[in-house]
Amino acid sequence: MQPRPCQGPAIAAFARSERGVRVSVTALTRDVAGSDLTTTRETTMGHLGALERLMITEDQPAWSASLRSSARRRKAPKRHLADPSLAAAALDATPDSLREDLNTLGFLFESLAIRDLRVYAQASSGRVTHFRDSNGREVDAIIELTDGGWAAIEVRLGTGAVDAAAASPIRFTGDLDLETMGKPRAG
Repeated sequence: MQPRPCQGPAIAAFARSERGVRVSVTALTRDVAGSDLTTTRETTMGHLGALERLMITEDQPAWSASLRSSARRRKAPKRHLADPSLAAAALDATPDSLREDLNTLGFLFESLAIRDLRVYAQASSGRVTHFRDSNGREVDAIIELTDGGWAAIEVRLGTGAVDAAAASPIRFTGDLDLETMGKPRAG
């Protein structure tokens, strides 16, 4: 799916990168620039700053916990559009085009789930973080509550993905120092 020409290049590039993964500023700069090699990293950083101030984007911070793993934790936040419908609009997505591109639909669904989890967590003074390590293990959402309670959540679209989605938080929990962290309330 390609963005409509009337949209700003930063929003369109960001929509294409709405994958629930950390996208580097360099990669976004290349995408925004396209054939216009005059776009700089500083310009992209300015666009990202403006989008954040306008509350169009939200960062999902990385989780910090006591792990019993030698793998390096990724500490960079994942950046999401505040509402995945912005990405769908920037991509000019239609129900038919999303049925044909289940990969993009899955990314939009994950972003929607993260947005809704964030709303519910904030209502309880909690926050939603993510986890990823250098071995590629990840958990899409970790809800942390102020009383120390937490839950690990993996988001998947489709009935065929249920077992894989359930296995990821279970494997992740096995690498935690549960004496320090406490057992998850779910996950």
